[in-house]
Amino acid sequence: VVDEEGNPVHEGERGRLLVTNLTCEAMPIVRYELGDLARVSWERCGCGLVYPRVWFEGRIVDEFVVASGVNVKPYQDEECVGSLPVKVTRYQIVLEDGEYGEDVVTFRLEVSGEVDLEEVKRRLSRLSIDFRDVVEEGLIDLRVELLKPGELGGKPKLGRTVVDLRRYLK
Repeated sequence: VVDEEGNPVHEGERGRLLVTNLTCEAMPIVRYELGDLARVSWERCGCGLVYPRVWFEGRIVDEFVVASGVNVKPYQDEECVGSLPVKVTRYQIVLEDGEYGEDVVTFRLEVSGEVDLEEVKRRLSRLSIDFRDVVEEGLIDLRVELLKPGELGGKPKLGRTVVDLRRYLK
């Protein structure tokens, strides 16, 4: 389990899960990233298991499905974020469960300069026709979090990450 830079995380911390399988002679897998977010624990299990235990915490995905089956493709959010009236260097989309069963979609945007938060939120809600409809119906709680450049951590590159933390994955 590693952080954004590929360094091992401390026990109990969330990170990206990598696997290595050197026993396959045809194609050994070394540090293969599965796209899962996990934490590892060396605490002994009540059943007596003495090996490390891995707890699944979410997934890093490219496209995602939200309430009512609305599918959001990478190009849709990239075009929408690119058309915002503010310079966005990097962004992250975090998917979580809402209190009443709705999906909470949080756009975490690294921006510089003055930002009209309501305008940004209005434009993001129009990601696609279907997305706009489920936002208006209250099936999605759309949130926007503005960050300073570099606050998302990791390597300083343009782009996006979708982190799915909804419970149906656990």
